Amino acid sequence: MPTKENAAENLIPVETPSAESANNPAADAASVASASPSTVDVGEICPLEATEKPASVVAVEKLVAEIAARADAPTPGWTFSVASLGCPKNLVDAETMVGRLTALGGEMTSDAENVDVFLLNTCGFLRSARDEAAEFIAEAVAEKAAGGVRFLLVSGCAVVSDGEELAARFPEVDAWLSPFDEVKIVDVVCELFAQEGETRAHYVATENDEAAEVAQTTEDGEAAEVAQTAQNGENSEVAQTTEDGEGGGNSDAAQTTEGGGNSDAAQAGGTKAVETPVVVAPSRFLYTPSRNLTLDDSLRTPLTAPNVAYLKIADGCDRFCAYCAIPKIRGRFVSKPLETIVDEAERLAVAGVRELVLIAQETTFWGSDLFGEPRLAQLLATLKEKNWFDWIRVLYTYPQHWGSDLTSLYRLEAPGTTSILPYVDVPLQHCNSELLKKMNRRVDKAQTEDLLAKLHEEIPGLVLRTSLIVGFPGETDAAYQELVDFVEKWKFERAGVFEFSAEPGTPAAAMDGQVPDEIKRRRLDRICAKQERISRRFARSFIGRTVDVMLDSRGVSDGGTTMRNVCVGRTYAEAPDVDPLVYVTGRDLEVGSVVRCEIVDAQGLDLIAVPVDPEKIFVSKDERRIAAEREEAARFRELGLEPPKKQAPKKTSNGPKGGKNGGGKKDGGKGGPKGGKSGGWKKGGGKSGKPSGNAD
Repeated sequence: MPTKENAAENLIPVETPSAESANNPAADAASVASASPSTVDVGEICPLEATEKPASVVAVEKLVAEIAARADAPTPGWTFSVASLGCPKNLVDAETMVGRLTALGGEMTSDAENVDVFLLNTCGFLRSARDEAAEFIAEAVAEKAAGGVRFLLVSGCAVVSDGEELAARFPEVDAWLSPFDEVKIVDVVCELFAQEGETRAHYVATENDEAAEVAQTTEDGEAAEVAQTAQNGENSEVAQTTEDGEGGGNSDAAQTTEGGGNSDAAQAGGTKAVETPVVVAPSRFLYTPSRNLTLDDSLRTPLTAPNVAYLKIADGCDRFCAYCAIPKIRGRFVSKPLETIVDEAERLAVAGVRELVLIAQETTFWGSDLFGEPRLAQLLATLKEKNWFDWIRVLYTYPQHWGSDLTSLYRLEAPGTTSILPYVDVPLQHCNSELLKKMNRRVDKAQTEDLLAKLHEEIPGLVLRTSLIVGFPGETDAAYQELVDFVEKWKFERAGVFEFSAEPGTPAAAMDGQVPDEIKRRRLDRICAKQERISRRFARSFIGRTVDVMLDSRGVSDGGTTMRNVCVGRTYAEAPDVDPLVYVTGRDLEVGSVVRCEIVDAQGLDLIAVPVDPEKIFVSKDERRIAAEREEAARFRELGLEPPKKQAPKKTSNGPKGGKNGGGKKDGGKGGPKGGKSGGWKKGGGKSGKPSGNAD
């Protein structure tokens, strides 16, 4: 029978990562990408057992060839490194830019301190995220000043939310790209290399890549005209509408605002109209947002573990929650067409992805702009029928549009059949009906609880993840207590709880009844403590269960040593990056595989598991020696002979390893697993806790 002790002792180190990869997120991403095969034997890997490359793969190869053949491409051998902040949706944007830079001949490296191009993809959702982005930019600027970075590019949501401020603060940045301009990164890099050493004028790329004279309205309402020079030297005039749609004059590129109607650039078939301010600062390339954005992630290079990939099925948001700036940052909601999603999924399957994670600002709204109604169930049924993946996981749903046609798809299937995992990520934010109305959430408490009851009733083995906000304007003590009772009643298996953050330009920031920071922190601490107790009980409920575990990586000791007999993975109940982990100890474990395991212990929120296959159970040297002695003794007895007596090991004055009490490795002594008196794992199973130990 597998035991907890088997899972914890004699962990074998095989290699030690470099210090740079241990402390550098960009290095981690580069190492993952470099571990992925650059060429794929489609006939061997593709679940369809194809004898030739699918058309979706061939089409992308043609795009790569076109980029590589550009006459203005930099000399081959140039290097780049990337760091991406924020959510998985942002990560997909970074992956798309990495794919384009790779196609241009760039070589991604983990050495972010000695690189031609450093790309920082930022998050701008909350003030804390924007502050983090500024810190990363400052570090990159310092590295550039020291000669470690040749060109510094900054992209992502913070370029939209705080672009003017950041551009004024960091003139050393060579290019700023909003999320709508990331497809132009190849043009940016080519131009940077071509004009290196020259004094560069402002450059604003319009849809036809002509130069533009931009009427930029500043915060005090005064307009500033900036003459722009394009690559071809031709000039044109573009009146740029400011973020609130006033001042500066409207052009044909005027975009739809929250209350406005659709323009000629209306959303359709994977293309959306957007509106963001132009960032103006000296001596660098600056890109205006294009009027239309085609959701094309075909050239992306995944930066996740090779067996897992995100697929963004839509972008933007039409909900306009009172606390959220996403519609202003990412634009209106637009669905990626079904055929585009299927092609992208096929390419990921061919590359060896086994878990597909669907993401968007709101996944349950997918198809509403394409078909006049949400059709997530149709999309999931289509992907499930392809049977390309072991698991499909859906994140970022909304507490609406949950028909039985959708819930009926959430099932764990037998091996060999794609499972739409019974894991529902549905941010609820609060339960108080008055606050939900002020948040513009479009559901009340009764509707929320009806949905939760429906999900529990119709989805076997349901695991619920939600997110909650405390301290929203007008949250009284009674409303907060109502939320605490709500959490206790529904016992969410996973939950993220956040203090309300007053984001500039959102309705909630101007509301009366702002809650003092001290009260928000106190409320956060209390509800987090309650949720952790609930999640710990859920973790312990897995002990003794037999479940499939997807292995994402090798275990790493506290000292940074990679361990051959320990893998880190997840069951269906854990989403990548945000949920606890499962530590599996066994023999011949392969990263990327799905292994049937028994859960033998829970350390905090993390689980400890061993394979149920006897051939994969790891056995220590002492256990192997004892088993061999027993087998030898049994053979002697079969012959009617007395087994030879074994000489007892010599005692030493210090006793067995493990300290003065002689506890040995199992008791967490000096020679055993690190992690304190109880041994096993660091921090009692927090997300960063990792198994550790000595070589066998």
